[in-house]
Amino acid sequence: MRELAKSLGQAATSLKAVLVTDWRAQVVVCLAIVSGLMTLGVGLFISSATDPTTFGGAVFAGWIGGYLIFVLGLVSVLVSLARPEQDFFLSRARALLRGQEGRHIDYITAQMSRLFELYTESITKEIRIVGYDQASDCFRIVHTSNATLRSYLNDISCEFEPHFTYRNATPPPDNGEPSKLAFIRVNGIQMSGPFEFTDSFDKGPYPTQVEPNSTVTVEHKFHCWVRGRHEPNRHSAKRFAQKLQVSLVNDLPDREVNVLVEIPGQPNRSEIVRVGEAAVVVNLTDIEPGQHVYDLRLIMVDSDHKSD
Repeated sequence: MRELAKSLGQAATSLKAVLVTDWRAQVVVCLAIVSGLMTLGVGLFISSATDPTTFGGAVFAGWIGGYLIFVLGLVSVLVSLARPEQDFFLSRARALLRGQEGRHIDYITAQMSRLFELYTESITKEIRIVGYDQASDCFRIVHTSNATLRSYLNDISCEFEPHFTYRNATPPPDNGEPSKLAFIRVNGIQMSGPFEFTDSFDKGPYPTQVEPNSTVTVEHKFHCWVRGRHEPNRHSAKRFAQKLQVSLVNDLPDREVNVLVEIPGQPNRSEIVRVGEAAVVVNLTDIEPGQHVYDLRLIMVDSDHKSD
């Protein structure tokens, strides 16, 4: 009896999964329900339909028998159409554990949902050059980042705790504006900022609930100084990213900027960004975590060597 109850429970779960995920199954079930209601209406409001001694009653009795066989067959077909990848997470996890039961199985299936991190669907970064100090050869930049993340197990809710760290900031030149974090936002909600910093900042984590079949958006913006030519502007991936794009905007009033781009596995290149223009300097896909992604170096173009 226990095995029978277990099998019936698994069949019910599979049936529920099919009805939730497959629109074709939903249409067939709706038609079956409409047919059943019509059959019930005929039986209630047409008295001759329930008399099997009449031609109409015999036809109606045959119709009911055929309808019941159809319903039983429909249930069997829907259960057989169940696809494991579309089952609910707990069903998939228990299938992986070969249907074992017990408190220890309840514990490990709950833990499994916490093991999977989020991946980045897309991340866009903008480095906007808004100032330059000739004496120290330092650029004043505004760095803006916008990332959209999603859970690998997109049909369950999960916890996400973004954390933000910036170290070894270049000190401002004499009479230069201090470095400043403008904001950190998660799903449009401001978590931190604005505030000034000298050498570094460390903010977070910010616990965030990611709902099923949804994404989380993480944004941050800060102002800082970067030394020309020698200071690296590196990015390393913390998690798998499907798409990464970095653009550089030159908001200086009268000077062009040369950006040196180093991407592992690609030839190094340089690109001149003219006054008031923007250039996409990094455009990558399918980046694995732990990978050094790019390094950018900024060089002021001599005023006597502007591009035409």
